[in-house]
Amino acid sequence: MAGRSGDLSAVGPVMGEPDLEAVRQWLVASCEAQGVPVQITDAVLVAKLGVLLGASGEAARGTAGAAPPARSA
Repeated sequence: MAGRSGDLSAVGPVMGEPDLEAVRQWLVASCEAQGVPVQITDAVLVAKLGVLLGASGEAARGTAGAAPPARSA
């Protein structure tokens, strides 16, 4: 993609449906340029990221959508 990795102008207009393939390409290029993975699977890192972004409750603990703990008999 042309331009800086932070330039979303190639994605399309601000209003309306985004071109998901263009967004995906921008995301991959941006992550590669910064040396970070596209997808994070480490639960502790995801929780820390949630706190950094201002999440609270289950989202900040990284438990939103997680399966409940198994019960012992």
